[in-house]
Amino acid sequence: MERYCPYCMHLIQPGKPCPNCKRDPETYRPESRQLPPGTLLQERYVLGRALGAGGFGITYLATQTLTDKKVAIKEFFFKEYCERDNVSGTVTVPTTSKKKFVEKFQKKFLKEAKISSDLNHKNIIRVLDVFQENDTSYYSMEYIIGKSLAQEINAKGKIDGKKLYQL
Repeated sequence: MERYCPYCMHLIQPGKPCPNCKRDPETYRPESRQLPPGTLLQERYVLGRALGAGGFGITYLATQTLTDKKVAIKEFFFKEYCERDNVSGTVTVPTTSKKKFVEKFQKKFLKEAKISSDLNHKNIIRVLDVFQENDTSYYSMEYIIGKSLAQEINAKGKIDGKKLYQL
């Protein structure tokens, strides 16, 4: 399988810095709850670095290998209740009592993906695929390079309503 830089998902040569972003791919270290770079999902998505993580999920930069397009993949991972087997990548809930609670939120995660996949607007990222693997759920989305609203506010302070509408 081809190797990708976890930072930018550009094809790389083993033992060399990425020719695109100039970073050393060997320096990336995912958190213990995150899947490692190079993980293959659905036999077509190769994961790179985590773009973000919250209480209910982890979002990864990835490449769809059949089209060589960058995508973002969101994984359902309920931080307070889930654990990951670091060898198989499987997500587990350690107690039966918490399992029903987690399943309820996983259904909401899938509902979010379904609703999002039905939306079509230039300012809303499209959901491309929904799937289950590693005993959890995922959806792939368009990957758009840019700043988040939080990053924009941190850089510029308050944003005027007219400017916010244009974003």
